[in-house]
Amino acid sequence: MGGIVEPGERTPILPEDGSTMQAFLLRIDRRYALKGMEPREWGNALIDHLVGPALTYWMYLQRTIDLSDWTTVKHRLLERFNRTMSQSETLTELAKVRWNGNLKDYTDWFATVAERGMSLTPAELAEYYCTGLPTDLHLSITNDGHVKYLTWEQAATAATRFYEPKQSV
Repeated sequence: MGGIVEPGERTPILPEDGSTMQAFLLRIDRRYALKGMEPREWGNALIDHLVGPALTYWMYLQRTIDLSDWTTVKHRLLERFNRTMSQSETLTELAKVRWNGNLKDYTDWFATVAERGMSLTPAELAEYYCTGLPTDLHLSITNDGHVKYLTWEQAATAATRFYEPKQSV
């Protein structure tokens, strides 16, 4: 399912189901401001970009609040869908991410936690990603601790490059 591209725009706004609401609302703020729309119009205009649970909740908001009050609309959407975690919650969840012998499973599980852990820096997340890998893989991709990654995604790419060829042998 594609997004909606307005004339003169380069990047579509992809449909939002609530899973990435904070980032979605940042894009909406920027896009609507660039289009010259008044903030009082933004709440009603959201219907064109919402699907699934986010659309259902928007329909509820339409009946219960003034959608021309963008601050309130945004607050209510974030209150309902923002899945970010505090630093302690993030660390607790990262501690649960365990290696099960499958790099893709580990990386997917880590990504699910990392995308909600806004309180840690990208470099800190990279350290946690590497720490959870088996010792030999961790030491290999960090060159015995001498290489530091700026993001966990960079570490995951290095792990994939190193690990996958070994698995095909």
